[in-house]
Amino acid sequence: MDKQSVFLKNLNAVWPELKESTASQIYQYYQALILENQKQNITRITSVEDFIDRNILDIKALLDSKFLEGTLLDLGSGGGLPGLLYAITTPSRWVLTESETRKSAFLSQITEDLGLSKNVSVFSGRAEDFLKTNNTDCIIVRAVGSLLRLYKNLRPCSTWNHIILLKGQKWEHEKKEFLATQHSNELTIQGEFNYPSMTPGVNRVIVKLTRVPRGT
Repeated sequence: MDKQSVFLKNLNAVWPELKESTASQIYQYYQALILENQKQNITRITSVEDFIDRNILDIKALLDSKFLEGTLLDLGSGGGLPGLLYAITTPSRWVLTESETRKSAFLSQITEDLGLSKNVSVFSGRAEDFLKTNNTDCIIVRAVGSLLRLYKNLRPCSTWNHIILLKGQKWEHEKKEFLATQHSNELTIQGEFNYPSMTPGVNRVIVKLTRVPRGT
Protein backbone atom coordinates (compact mmCIF):
# COMPACT_ATOMS: atom_id res chain seq x y z
CA MET A 1 0.00 0.00 0.00
CA ASP A 2 1.46 3.39 -1.00
CA LYS A 3 1.81 6.38 1.35
CA GLN A 4 -1.32 8.14 0.12
CA SER A 5 -3.44 5.01 0.53
CA VAL A 6 -2.15 4.53 4.08
CA PHE A 7 -2.91 8.13 4.95
CA LEU A 8 -6.41 8.06 3.48
CA LYS A 9 -7.19 4.75 5.19
CA ASN A 10 -6.22 6.21 8.59
CA LEU A 11 -8.16 9.39 7.87
CA ASN A 12 -11.26 7.47 6.84
CA ALA A 13 -11.10 5.41 10.04
CA VAL A 14 -11.70 8.49 12.22
CA TRP A 15 -13.71 10.62 9.79
CA PRO A 16 -15.58 8.36 7.34
CA GLU A 17 -18.07 11.05 6.30
CA LEU A 18 -15.37 13.27 4.73
CA LYS A 19 -15.75 13.78 1.00
CA GLU A 20 -13.11 12.09 -1.11
CA SER A 21 -12.04 15.43 -2.60
CA THR A 22 -11.60 16.92 0.88
CA ALA A 23 -9.59 13.92 2.06
CA SER A 24 -7.30 14.24 -0.97
CA GLN A 25 -6.80 17.94 -0.26
CA ILE A 26 -5.88 17.15 3.35
CA TYR A 27 -3.31 14.66 2.09
CA GLN A 28 -1.90 17.32 -0.27
CA TYR A 29 -1.55 19.66 2.71
CA TYR A 30 0.06 16.96 4.86
CA GLN A 31 2.62 16.19 2.16
CA ALA A 32 3.50 19.87 1.76
CA LEU A 33 3.85 20.23 5.54
CA ILE A 34 6.20 17.26 5.83
CA LEU A 35 8.29 18.47 2.90
CA GLU A 36 8.56 21.97 4.37
CA ASN A 37 9.53 20.48 7.71
CA GLN A 38 12.74 19.25 6.08
CA LYS A 39 13.64 22.89 5.33
CA GLN A 40 12.56 24.52 8.58
CA ASN A 41 11.35 23.37 11.99
CA ILE A 42 7.64 23.76 11.45
CA THR A 43 6.06 20.83 13.32
CA ARG A 44 6.94 17.91 15.57
CA ILE A 45 3.84 16.03 14.44
CA THR A 46 5.10 14.19 11.38
CA SER A 47 3.89 10.57 11.44
CA VAL A 48 0.53 9.74 9.89
CA GLU A 49 -0.78 8.44 13.22
CA ASP A 50 0.26 11.56 15.14
CA PHE A 51 -1.11 13.86 12.44
CA ILE A 52 -4.48 12.11 12.63
CA ASP A 53 -4.50 12.16 16.43
CA ARG A 54 -3.23 15.68 17.10
CA ASN A 55 -4.59 17.54 14.11
CA ILE A 56 -7.49 15.75 12.46
CA LEU A 57 -9.20 14.93 15.76
CA ASP A 58 -8.76 18.55 16.85
CA ILE A 59 -10.41 19.84 13.68
CA LYS A 60 -13.26 17.36 13.94
CA ALA A 61 -13.80 18.38 17.57
CA LEU A 62 -13.79 22.08 16.64
CA LEU A 63 -16.54 21.38 14.14
CA ASP A 64 -18.51 19.22 16.56
CA SER A 65 -18.26 21.84 19.32
CA LYS A 66 -19.96 24.48 17.15
CA PHE A 67 -17.96 27.08 19.10
CA LEU A 68 -16.51 28.88 16.07
CA GLU A 69 -18.43 31.73 14.51
CA GLY A 70 -17.89 34.62 12.13
CA THR A 71 -14.36 35.62 11.14
CA LEU A 72 -11.61 33.47 12.64
CA LEU A 73 -8.01 34.25 13.58
CA ASP A 74 -5.41 31.52 14.09
CA LEU A 75 -2.88 32.91 16.57
CA GLY A 76 0.64 31.62 15.97
CA SER A 77 -0.47 29.44 13.09
CA GLY A 78 2.95 27.86 12.46
CA GLY A 79 2.33 25.41 9.64
CA GLY A 80 -1.36 26.29 9.40
CA LEU A 81 -2.74 24.42 12.37
CA PRO A 82 -5.51 24.47 13.17
CA GLY A 83 -6.74 27.28 10.89
CA LEU A 84 -5.70 26.15 7.43
CA LEU A 85 -6.68 22.54 8.05
CA TYR A 86 -10.09 23.68 9.31
CA ALA A 87 -10.56 25.82 6.20
CA ILE A 88 -9.95 22.75 4.03
CA THR A 89 -12.75 20.84 5.72
CA THR A 90 -15.45 23.52 5.79
CA PRO A 91 -16.06 26.94 4.19
CA SER A 92 -14.81 29.58 6.64
CA ARG A 93 -12.99 32.89 6.70
CA TRP A 94 -9.59 32.81 8.40
CA VAL A 95 -6.61 35.02 9.08
CA LEU A 96 -3.50 32.99 9.84
CA THR A 97 -1.08 35.06 11.93
CA GLU A 98 2.55 33.98 12.13
CA SER A 99 5.47 36.13 13.27
CA GLU A 100 8.24 33.97 11.76
CA THR A 101 8.80 35.13 8.18
CA ARG A 102 9.72 31.75 6.70
CA LYS A 103 6.67 30.10 8.22
CA SER A 104 4.34 32.85 7.03
CA ALA A 105 5.84 32.52 3.53
CA PHE A 106 5.04 28.80 3.59
CA LEU A 107 1.49 29.56 4.75
CA SER A 108 0.96 32.00 1.89
CA GLN A 109 2.24 29.50 -0.67
CA ILE A 110 0.29 26.48 0.55
CA THR A 111 -2.89 28.56 0.89
CA GLU A 112 -2.55 29.48 -2.76
CA ASP A 113 -1.67 25.93 -3.80
CA LEU A 114 -4.78 24.59 -2.07
CA GLY A 115 -7.01 27.16 -3.77
CA LEU A 116 -8.08 28.74 -0.47
CA SER A 117 -6.86 32.31 -1.02
CA LYS A 118 -10.40 33.70 -1.31
CA ASN A 119 -11.26 32.70 2.25
CA VAL A 120 -7.85 32.47 3.95
CA SER A 121 -5.30 35.27 4.34
CA VAL A 122 -1.91 35.29 6.02
CA PHE A 123 -0.60 38.05 8.29
CA SER A 124 3.15 37.98 8.73
CA GLY A 125 3.51 39.34 12.24
CA ARG A 126 2.08 39.04 15.73
CA ALA A 127 -1.65 38.65 16.19
CA GLU A 128 -1.65 41.60 18.57
CA ASP A 129 -0.36 43.85 15.78
CA PHE A 130 -3.06 42.63 13.40
CA LEU A 131 -5.76 43.24 16.03
CA LYS A 132 -4.69 46.84 16.57
CA THR A 133 -6.45 47.81 13.34
CA ASN A 134 -8.57 44.77 12.39
CA ASN A 135 -11.60 43.05 13.90
CA THR A 136 -12.23 39.34 14.35
CA ASP A 137 -14.94 37.33 16.06
CA CYS A 138 -12.93 34.38 17.38
CA ILE A 139 -9.25 33.97 18.18
CA ILE A 140 -8.26 30.30 18.03
CA VAL A 141 -5.20 29.28 20.03
CA ARG A 142 -3.34 26.01 20.38
CA ALA A 143 -0.07 25.47 22.23
CA VAL A 144 0.73 29.14 22.83
CA GLY A 145 1.25 29.40 26.57
CA SER A 146 -1.25 29.70 29.41
CA LEU A 147 -4.56 31.53 29.30
CA LEU A 148 -3.29 34.17 31.74
CA ARG A 149 -0.24 34.99 29.63
CA LEU A 150 -2.30 34.96 26.44
CA TYR A 151 -4.99 37.24 27.83
CA LYS A 152 -2.49 39.79 29.09
CA ASN A 153 -1.23 40.13 25.51
CA LEU A 154 -4.70 40.30 23.95
CA ARG A 155 -6.42 42.44 26.59
CA PRO A 156 -5.33 45.84 25.19
CA CYS A 157 -7.00 45.02 21.85
CA SER A 158 -10.75 45.62 21.80
CA THR A 159 -11.22 44.15 18.33
CA TRP A 160 -12.21 40.56 19.24
CA ASN A 161 -15.14 38.83 20.95
CA HIS A 162 -14.15 35.26 21.79
CA ILE A 163 -11.09 33.12 22.51
CA ILE A 164 -11.18 29.43 21.58
CA LEU A 165 -8.54 27.34 23.33
CA LEU A 166 -7.43 23.82 22.40
CA LYS A 167 -6.07 22.35 25.61
CA GLY A 168 -4.91 19.15 27.25
CA GLN A 169 -4.96 17.93 30.81
CA LYS A 170 -3.32 21.09 32.18
CA TRP A 171 -6.44 23.13 31.43
CA GLU A 172 -7.95 22.79 34.91
CA HIS A 173 -4.77 24.23 36.45
CA GLU A 174 -4.74 27.12 33.94
CA LYS A 175 -8.40 27.83 34.64
CA LYS A 176 -7.84 28.02 38.40
CA GLU A 177 -4.81 30.26 37.85
CA PHE A 178 -6.83 32.66 35.70
CA LEU A 179 -9.89 32.71 37.97
CA ALA A 180 -7.65 33.74 40.86
CA THR A 181 -6.58 36.96 39.11
CA GLN A 182 -8.15 40.41 38.77
CA HIS A 183 -8.96 39.58 35.15
CA SER A 184 -11.42 36.81 36.02
CA ASN A 185 -14.45 39.11 35.61
CA GLU A 186 -13.35 40.17 32.13
CA LEU A 187 -13.88 36.76 30.47
CA THR A 188 -16.66 34.23 30.89
CA ILE A 189 -16.29 30.54 30.10
CA GLN A 190 -19.11 30.00 27.64
CA GLY A 191 -18.48 26.31 27.11
CA GLU A 192 -16.10 23.36 27.34
CA PHE A 193 -16.10 20.52 24.81
CA ASN A 194 -14.24 17.37 25.90
CA TYR A 195 -13.12 14.72 23.43
CA PRO A 196 -10.83 11.66 23.56
CA SER A 197 -7.46 11.37 21.89
CA MET A 198 -6.26 8.16 20.29
CA THR A 199 -4.26 7.43 23.45
CA PRO A 200 -6.45 5.50 25.92
CA GLY A 201 -7.34 7.57 28.95
CA VAL A 202 -6.05 10.84 27.50
CA ASN A 203 -8.69 13.49 26.81
CA ARG A 204 -8.48 16.97 25.36
CA VAL A 205 -10.78 19.96 25.69
CA ILE A 206 -11.87 22.94 23.61
CA VAL A 207 -12.78 25.99 25.66
CA LYS A 208 -14.79 28.98 24.49
CA LEU A 209 -14.29 32.21 26.42
CA THR A 210 -16.31 35.34 25.76
CA ARG A 211 -15.15 38.85 26.49
CA VAL A 212 -17.25 40.84 28.95
CA PRO A 213 -17.78 44.37 27.59
CA ARG A 214 -15.99 46.95 29.69
CA GLY A 215 -18.22 48.94 31.96
CA THR A 216 -20.73 46.12 32.49
